[in-house]
This record gives sequence, structure tokens and C-alpha cells, in this order.
Amino acid sequence: MKKITKEEFNQIMSENPSNEDLRYLIEYTEYKQQAWEQLLKQNPSNDDLRHLIEHTDYKQEAWEQLLRQDPSNDDLIYLIKYTEYHKQALEQLLKQDPSNKDLRYLIEYTEYKQQAWEQLLRQDPSNEDLRYLIKYTEYHKQALEQLLKQNPSNEDLRYLIEYTEYNNQAWEQLLKQDPSNDDLRYLIEYTEYKQQAWDQLLKQNPSNDDLRYLIEYTEYKQQAWDQLLKQNPGNKELIYLIKYTEYKQQAWEQLLKQNPSNDDLRHLIEHTDYHKQAWEQLLKQSPSNEDLRYLIKYTEYHKQAWEQLLKQEKMIDKIRKR
Repeated sequence: MKKITKEEFNQIMSENPSNEDLRYLIEYTEYKQQAWEQLLKQNPSNDDLRHLIEHTDYKQEAWEQLLRQDPSNDDLIYLIKYTEYHKQALEQLLKQDPSNKDLRYLIEYTEYKQQAWEQLLRQDPSNEDLRYLIKYTEYHKQALEQLLKQNPSNEDLRYLIEYTEYNNQAWEQLLKQDPSNDDLRYLIEYTEYKQQAWDQLLKQNPSNDDLRYLIEYTEYKQQAWDQLLKQNPGNKELIYLIKYTEYKQQAWEQLLKQNPSNDDLRHLIEHTDYHKQAWEQLLKQSPSNEDLRYLIKYTEYHKQAWEQLLKQEKMIDKIRKR
């Protein structure tokens, strides 16, 4: 208790004390009642009243005033979590239509888990609400049972496979729901269900784009490469692999077997580490003057392309230049 004289108190009151000043007087001095009465005249905020409920002897008075001022759900959740007025605050919250987010919070952080869960069920929890509870709360089992009743999306099930202990149930449910190739690629990249997802992807006829993705981003590079070869990759797909993956050499060798176009080779000269190999192959394929002009303008092979262009120049073109 802070001791202040009556003269000091009167001086404080004459100086237009703020709400924070009055809260201090209520909390720490014997002038609690006077300060409280002044605070009421000054329209205390909900924050002021929450503070008094949590830290002072004026809990009941502050609570009654808060009810008159229409406490927000956030106010009530704070009181439920941090004060002895948790029961009263819960009763008031349930009257005020708590949001699903409010109820999730109560389930995760307070002793009113069961009441909040029952209320959430009455309010039709979203799949996102249930996923959150499965991942972060002790109501994971109840939330999973509810989610399975609500037709979880493939995205919901992928989430459960990646982040929760219910990965096996979620995987089995996903198989029943016809996972997309995107779903399976995701699982191969991010979860422990790589092999199962790969086996399922093979049954579903992966596209060349699917396989390119797996070569670039996952541990299933070799399996995806082998499958891609069986599916006859296009030149653009092979150029992509040369450009962006560690399967450059394999893709280059396959491209040579498939007769790369001059455009393909120009692209490799301009944009990849295989510029030398591509230049040599282009020479074997008789580059057009247009090909060579392009290389002169846009690549570091301008000198070689210029020399080749001079060799290819027709007599009529030379005459035109005189």
C-alpha cells in the first residue's frame, strides 16, 4: 500500500488524472473508493475494467460495470484465461455468440475445453477449425472424428498426413477420395508417405509435368526420370531438365536421340551450361543464317556465329553488300 496524504490526493484530483492514474490509486492506495467513483465519471474503458478485475479489490464493481458496457468476446476470453471471474465470463461469452475462433482458443488454453467443444459442435465447426484442434489440442481425437463426418477435402487430409499423428487414417481416407496428381506430388515432397504416394501416382498415369516436378524437387528423382523416359518426354521437357535440375547430362543425351531443333539448341546456347555442346550440335545440323544472326546478337557465341555466317554467305549476298 502506497501512503499518500489527503493533500497529495486532492492535488492529484485537481490535475485531471487519467484513467491509468486512477487505476493506480485504486490498486495501491487507500483512496480506492474516491478513485473508483472518479473513474466511473470518466467512462472507464473495457481495458481499464479488465485491469481492475485482474489486479484489484474492485473486481465485482469492475465486472458489473463491464457488463453494462457490453464486453467484447476478447475481453471475456481474457478474463476466462487470467482471472477468477472465469466462470462468469464464460457464461457471458456463451450468451454473446462466440466465434469458432473464440471457442478454439478456449479449447486450447483454458479449463473450459469441454464446454467450448460442445458449443463448437453446435456452431458447425469448419474443417479448418477441426484441423487446428487436431494439431494443437488434446481434443484431437474428437476433432478427427468430426472432420471425417464432414467430408474432409483432399487438402485437409494432406494436412493431417503431414502434421499430425493421424497420418495413416488420413492416407486411407485420401485414397477413397481419389487423390489428384498434385496431392500425390505434395505428399512425395513433404511427408513420410513418399513411397505410398509414388506407387499411387504410377497407377494414375503421371503427366510429364508431374515427373519433371519430382525430378527437380524430391528424392524420387531417379524413379521419376525412369518413368519419364517410358513416357517419351518432349524436347521442351528435356530442355527444362537441362536448365534446372541435376539430370542435365541424362536429359542432354536423351535430347540428342530425339533430334533437337535449331531453336532448341539456340535456347541451350543462350540459357544453359550446355552452350558448348549445343553449339557443336548446331554446327552438325547446318544452322540457318537466321540462327547465326540470333546467336551473334544475343549470346557469347557471337564470334563463332559470325565466322560461320561468313562461311555460309552466298555470292549474291556478297555482291549486294558491295
